[in-house]
Amino acid sequence: MFYDEGSDWEIIVAAVLTVGAIFFQIWSKYDEWKNPENYDFDWKAEQEEE
Repeated sequence: MFYDEGSDWEIIVAAVLTVGAIFFQIWSKYDEWKNPENYDFDWKAEQEEE
């Protein structure tokens, strides 16, 4: 993806995706801390019922 042709768009795209991923991680941790009732679903119990 990265070429030595003098164009910086690859680096800009990678930086934007990285910043977006970091922001999403921080926001999801904050949301889980702020609204724990949205995250307390018991997946194992749900699978055992089937």
